[in-house]
Amino acid sequence: NATLLNIAISTVDEILKEKIKNVAEIVEYSDPISSDELKELEGEISKNVLKLEQNIASNNYDEVPKNINLIEKLIKERNFKIKTLK
Repeated sequence: NATLLNIAISTVDEILKEKIKNVAEIVEYSDPISSDELKELEGEISKNVLKLEQNIASNNYDEVPKNINLIEKLIKERNFKIKTLK
């Protein structure tokens, strides 16, 4: 979550900044519990957050909306899996 907020701060595009903040909020309210069943999915989330950070840092803004959408999708998938594991 802190990483996403830092990425948002470094984003000059206000629309993208708000979208990244929205994803950070989804993370903030997600269940913090993890399990072995979620490790692969959580790895994908981390990998895509890193891609987002790299695209922002290199001003590759064409890829950023795709990064944001994929991260959001993966987080929602993780949240769903957590509910089914309980």
